[in-house]
Amino acid sequence: MRKISISFDLREDRPYDSFFLRLLYFGAEERLPTQWILLTSLTVDEIKRDLQSHIDPADRLLVTQVTSMSSRNLINDEQFGRGAA
Repeated sequence: MRKISISFDLREDRPYDSFFLRLLYFGAEERLPTQWILLTSLTVDEIKRDLQSHIDPADRLLVTQVTSMSSRNLINDEQFGRGAA
């Protein structure tokens, strides 16, 4: 399984319900208001291609595979097995 980080900057003033529903469909968990993490067998390109169809061309999207991370006081910190840095 790959640990994937999805970060975004939704710049348009419109509802993004389908985008957030796709994040939930993939099993992503919110870590920060514009950054989510998921465990998946999909590649970063597969996730990006799917998600970009739910946002506007002016929006920004970054999908990366995480090899190591440390965090403190994030939403659902325990689920991904990190300690405070």
